[in-house]
Amino acid sequence: MDLMTELISKVRSVLDRIGQSRGKYLTLAVRTLVPLEASRSIGLDVEAWLQAGFLDVLIGGVEERNQLQLADVVKVAHAHNCSVAASIRVDSLRYYGPEAFRAIAANHYCAGVDGLYLFNMTALRYKRNKPGFGPGYDFQPLREIGSFEEIQFQNKHYFLDDKGAGHRISPILVDEWSQSMQDHLLRSEVGTTMDKPQLPIRLEAGKDVTIHFT
Repeated sequence: MDLMTELISKVRSVLDRIGQSRGKYLTLAVRTLVPLEASRSIGLDVEAWLQAGFLDVLIGGVEERNQLQLADVVKVAHAHNCSVAASIRVDSLRYYGPEAFRAIAANHYCAGVDGLYLFNMTALRYKRNKPGFGPGYDFQPLREIGSFEEIQFQNKHYFLDDKGAGHRISPILVDEWSQSMQDHLLRSEVGTTMDKPQLPIRLEAGKDVTIHFT
């Protein structure tokens, strides 16, 4: 953890030195796991980087997720004059229309983020063999979500997100893993902030069931 903090410190120093020679300030943005405890569990003390003033933009999410735990991240980052962006990954938006884009963006804006980070979105135009992809892909929904004011009163499509980034992994397979393997998945890039699979849930008379909507 100390070595990674030292590395970020050196990157900040290099940017400052180059920026001074060019007569302008160069910003440093990092893309990492959220919540911050998830980053810390893999040796990234992001809060220390914020406290030291190394970061200008913190991008939270890394992998596919439509409801990120960003509210606390925003609070900590803003206390250190660092902007926060929510990461949206291409694969999670494969067949989504404008309404779904707006809903996902609205979730993140309501958490207080300053903007969105569209990871790998340019790849959409090159996926010629998949429905909805290719040269004619409509990027208009992506243009809309750059401003919360623009989408605030437009139609939105919210949906259940039961497995988060780990959707490629069968819930049955996950259940067969040891607890240490499941914990590793939760900390990895594949399972960023992934809730353990919640659906399907058995309904029993007289018992409450809670499901998080995104």
